[in-house]
Amino acid sequence: MQTCRSSTSTTTTCGHPTTCSPPTPSSPVARDAEPGLVTRSIIESIATRNAEVITELAEVSSFDDIVLFGGAARMQLLVRRLAGLTGQAVRIGSAEAAALGNAIVQGIAIGSFASHAEGRAKIAHDIAVDEGSTP
Repeated sequence: MQTCRSSTSTTTTCGHPTTCSPPTPSSPVARDAEPGLVTRSIIESIATRNAEVITELAEVSSFDDIVLFGGAARMQLLVRRLAGLTGQAVRIGSAEAAALGNAIVQGIAIGSFASHAEGRAKIAHDIAVDEGSTP
């Protein structure tokens, strides 16, 4: 049952008052929590869920390390937590992976690269992968 914060009697087609606020999941973080605590909780949540998926993948496939791409690759806390939770080395790829992928596709379109493989090889030669963090 939905709890309303107002006694207004105006209703929507579903019968709920229009002033109802949607139910919110319970949260271990208080609404007045410091921004740093909220940020840490978000990063810990991302690391934990990704570690769960990586553990599931490890049951059906083998790999030596994890390479983190995109903006998340810039978050050292995430890299360290992911390494610690999975027991795998985490290397850091490009934080601009989406832009690089687009550059490869555009390079193919204008004839700079003959294929995706050629584009990846040329770009990989110019972009270093950081060793990141080990467990």
